Amino acid sequence: IGLPLPMLADTGYSYTGNYFDTLQDGIGGTTPYTTSDRVTGSFLVSSPLGDNFNGTVTPTGYSFSDGVNTDDPTDSGIVDFAITTDATGEITSWNINVGSGPAFGSSFLEFYSITSDSITGDSASDFLGGGASNTSPGTWSNPYYVAATPEPGSIALLGTGLLGLAGMVRRKIRLS
Repeated sequence: IGLPLPMLADTGYSYTGNYFDTLQDGIGGTTPYTTSDRVTGSFLVSSPLGDNFNGTVTPTGYSFSDGVNTDDPTDSGIVDFAITTDATGEITSWNINVGSGPAFGSSFLEFYSITSDSITGDSASDFLGGGASNTSPGTWSNPYYVAATPEPGSIALLGTGLLGLAGMVRRKIRLS
């Protein structure tokens, strides 16, 4: 008789934004962005968002890139994930903000904002180097599941069970 091991798998969601159609010059009159850049990224949560979800999400991991910079939990100073799903659990509305670098007042050295709002769309800014934006929201892929690593307690339980089973087999062989 085998007992299932409790495995905690994360659920991932991937985003592909549309290409930037507006570029803003920064200090020095240039921008590092081009119309070939766009925001892409993904985030992980401990369980699927579910049907008709509407709220703030605390990701277990994330990574977003604007074609020039990439941010993840190791270098982000501001993170805000507001998500809405439909009756099938698909993401239909979002407002995600990720920023990093030392803050100057309310400005960050890098900042991404992706939204389902067709007026705002996606935007990226590099505090010293300019910014870029578009006015059409990108798309989310279907959720994917990240293989979980067994927790140490489960491995110990499995090991103890296997030792017990081996002992029973050895005893049965001796008695035969």
